[in-house]
Amino acid sequence: MITITVLKNPFNHHDKEIHVCEYIPGKAAYEYVRPYIMGLDDYVISINGNIAEDAQEKIVNSGDWIAVCPVVGKSSWFRTIFSLALGYYTGRFFNKIAGFNKFWSHMASGVVNMIGGALINHWFPPAKPDRPKVNPSYDWNNAQSPTGQGNALGVTYGTMRTAGQVLAQHVSSNGENQYLNILLCGGEGPVDNIGDIRINDNPLSYYKDVIAETRLGENDQSIIANFNDTYIDQALAYELATDHSWATQQTQGDAIEGLEVTLQFPYGLYRIKDNGGLENASVTVELQYRKVGDADWRNFTDGNSWTITQNPHGLLKMISVNSAAPAETWTITYVAAVQTGYNTYIPAYFTVAGSVSGVQLNARISENYNNGLIAFNVRGHGGYYGQPSLANGTTFKIDVNPNINLAISAAKNTAFQSTYRIDHLSPAQYEVRARCVSKSGTDTRYSTRVFWTQLSSIIYDDFLRPGKALVGIRALATNQLSGGMPSITWIQNRDNVWVWNADSGQYEEKPATNPAWAAYDMIHRCRQIKNIHTGNFEFVVRGAPASRTIYQDFAHWAAFCDSRNLTFDYIYD
Repeated sequence: MITITVLKNPFNHHDKEIHVCEYIPGKAAYEYVRPYIMGLDDYVISINGNIAEDAQEKIVNSGDWIAVCPVVGKSSWFRTIFSLALGYYTGRFFNKIAGFNKFWSHMASGVVNMIGGALINHWFPPAKPDRPKVNPSYDWNNAQSPTGQGNALGVTYGTMRTAGQVLAQHVSSNGENQYLNILLCGGEGPVDNIGDIRINDNPLSYYKDVIAETRLGENDQSIIANFNDTYIDQALAYELATDHSWATQQTQGDAIEGLEVTLQFPYGLYRIKDNGGLENASVTVELQYRKVGDADWRNFTDGNSWTITQNPHGLLKMISVNSAAPAETWTITYVAAVQTGYNTYIPAYFTVAGSVSGVQLNARISENYNNGLIAFNVRGHGGYYGQPSLANGTTFKIDVNPNINLAISAAKNTAFQSTYRIDHLSPAQYEVRARCVSKSGTDTRYSTRVFWTQLSSIIYDDFLRPGKALVGIRALATNQLSGGMPSITWIQNRDNVWVWNADSGQYEEKPATNPAWAAYDMIHRCRQIKNIHTGNFEFVVRGAPASRTIYQDFAHWAAFCDSRNLTFDYIYD
């Protein structure tokens, strides 16, 4: 018998016809296929997987396989021929391994098609569409970690370098320093090790003020620092001018519990003196917030500010006001010492009274005073030790007012930012607004431009992210590292997988680098996980039951791989 396969579509091996006809001695291959190629201008004939260049003369033998395929384009005929030849080489391979069992036959088919397909695509790659090229010397997009939702959670076998995927990122400020906090996931855990972390292809140790933390993906792993809360950053570009107009922004999400506002001075904040040096310049900003739908706005900064309105000889020092103190005027009055006898005196003191809080305890000369609302020190005592003499009844005054504004003062000609935060809000969606109240100057001697560049919404939630391999990076913006999202990679490895041994009736660890055991794990997906309630380790299966696999077949395959030093290192996603 002769088997004839007519492949109608060279790009779809399922679109074919199979015919069986009687073997006629001395009949050429062309004679067998002629009824099936009528109307074709060009075609290729193969016999047992070998291209028959002289099909009209080539005599076939009983039991041969003949295949015919149309040539659909001159530019791609090599790909068509090789695909055809490969498919029927696979057929000949099956005939040669007919003594193998069904398991091995399927394994052989997969191996041949995978390797063969890879070779064809390597030698004859498909045409690629024209795309604009980007110079990698100036491109921030090389080796980037994917972001967003819906990405696959990779499973590690052996040792691999990965860029992971971004789970969270947040830019925070601490005074004049700005930090990038980024949390990356290396896939499903647990893995055995994470190391050789690199930023822009350089070891982590090359960079100053960069801290990395890792978690291997255990079920009871701890929180990575700086990621115990979730930040939703909104990049803004509002310039706060002196026209007193508000810039308003609404938060993303309706369960916000904290707010953070970043103000930036991209050109510095200073005034140029007559001699060319720098001196302080100041900008005052007002920040307010409210729940969406509420009528009243609340000040972003609580507490009080104070102003000295009367301070003879400048003796009133070391002033501070309790944030809960009411708005009022404090009057501090000097009462001179009174002589009551020979060489005896009633010491001098100060009476202290608030316009709202009333009379408080007296204060002593040159002693620190604190009544719980206001604190100060009057450094003078009636002419002794060179101090200016105070007349009886000399009065000092301090005005305490609600602090609704933020005053920023500096003498810097380089960019910097200031961050202001408010916490413990009722979960809701909020509106935040900002405006510039005043500037110390705006002429050419001053640099006082201020921008509202970021609004961060904060949700308090301790995300442990169990079962995920994590890398957390906190990097200070410096001349080494700044300006955009860096490329971050690391090496992680998983040494073993769990395999159910039907002979011993228990789970055993097998090398994750053996292709056979890696394939078993992809099918069975067993993990040993710590039960956080009992503290015991338990086996959890998320794939096909072990009863549906034939352990001995995988064991034989694994031994075959070991005998030829075949290994598998991959992140399967």
